[in-house]
Amino acid sequence: MEFRPMLAELAQAPFNNPKYLFEPKWDGCRCIAYVSADGVRLVGRSGNDITTQFPEVNREAMEIATPAVLDGELVCGDGSTKTFPLIQGRVHKGDSFRIRLASGLCPATLMVFDILQIYDVPVIAEPLWSRKAKLDKILADTERVKHTPFIESEGVWMFTSLAENGYEGVMAKHRESLYLPGKRSPQWLKVKVSKELTLYAVGLTQGKGARADTFGALVLASKEGDRFVYRGEVGTGFSNWELVRLSAMGKAHPPYGFPVAGVRWIEPIRCRVKFLDETEDGKLRFPVYIGLEGGEREGKLPLF
Repeated sequence: MEFRPMLAELAQAPFNNPKYLFEPKWDGCRCIAYVSADGVRLVGRSGNDITTQFPEVNREAMEIATPAVLDGELVCGDGSTKTFPLIQGRVHKGDSFRIRLASGLCPATLMVFDILQIYDVPVIAEPLWSRKAKLDKILADTERVKHTPFIESEGVWMFTSLAENGYEGVMAKHRESLYLPGKRSPQWLKVKVSKELTLYAVGLTQGKGARADTFGALVLASKEGDRFVYRGEVGTGFSNWELVRLSAMGKAHPPYGFPVAGVRWIEPIRCRVKFLDETEDGKLRFPVYIGLEGGEREGKLPLF
C-alpha cells in the first residue's frame, strides 16, 4: 500500500495543552520509508522516489524487527535551519559519483516520528499515542535512523528552546489524532519561528490573475552605506487595501540592477517583514509582509 504524508495546519503561536505531543519541526526533506526484508524505499513528499539520493539510509542502517512503513524527515547535521541547504543539495543530486561522495561527507539521518503500517496491516486508524508506542517497540535508534523526540503538554517551553537553538519551529500533534494520508488536518499544527526586519521596498513585480492590476511582490533591499543590497521578494501578507495603496504610491526610480525581471522600480519605502531565516547570500526565506514602518495596516498611510 502506498501512502502520502499527512500535513499540518499553521498555528499562529506556541501553546501548552496536555492533549498534545510536541516535536521539533525539522528543516529537511519529508520522507515515507517502505521497509522490507529486501531493503528500504524512500519516497519524498511529492511522491518522487529519492532512494538513490540517500544510499546511507538503507536496510543495514535500520534496526527494525518487522517490515513496516515509517514517516519521518531526512536531515543533515542537527536538522536546524542552518543545515537545510545541505539536505536540499542532497535531494537534487543525480550523478552516482557525487551521490556517493555526498553520502560520505554529509550523511543524512532519517528522523522517524510515525508508523503507518506493520507487515501488511495499516495502523493509520489508531490514535497517535498508540502508533508511537508501536514504533518504540519495533524500531531502535541507530546512527542513520533515529526517533524524533517529543514531550507532552509543554509546547511553549519546547518552542522557546528550539527557537534559541536555530530550529524551524515546533510540531503540535493531538494525542488522539488518526493519520490522514495526503490531507492537512488541524489535529497536527506547525508553529514556525519568525524573525522580523525593517527593509526597503524598491520595486513592484508584475501581478497575475486577481493581482494583475496591482502587483505580485515587493522587491526587498537593505542599505549598506550608499548602496542597496538585494534581499529577495515578498508576495504574501497584504490586504486588498494595501495592494492598491502600495501600487499607487510607488514613485518611479531607475533600475537598481537586481536580478529580477519585469519590475517597476520605485523610490525606497521602508517596510517591516517577518521571515523564517536567511540564505547564505542574504535573501529571506518565507518572508511575509507586516506593514510600512510607522504606518497602520489599515487606514491612512504616512506619505514618503
